[in-house]
Amino acid sequence: MEISRKSENPFITESSLCNSLGGVKIPLLTITDPDESVAPMAKRKYIVCTGRAHPGESNGSWMIQVMGEFLLKD
Repeated sequence: MEISRKSENPFITESSLCNSLGGVKIPLLTITDPDESVAPMAKRKYIVCTGRAHPGESNGSWMIQVMGEFLLKD
């Protein structure tokens, strides 16, 4: 896994999960409160959401985009 880089939003960390068989980088976005005083990262529960597991599943991309917007809204 690549070293994570912070986005402009402090609640998002972006990294690369792996490469596809075609050599395309598969992104990994972590959305969480960076404050470890809330709970240590290693002890937090998590949910994995995927979109576009197969070519032509463009609706999966929209679902992931809307879910991310929902999680990050005020």
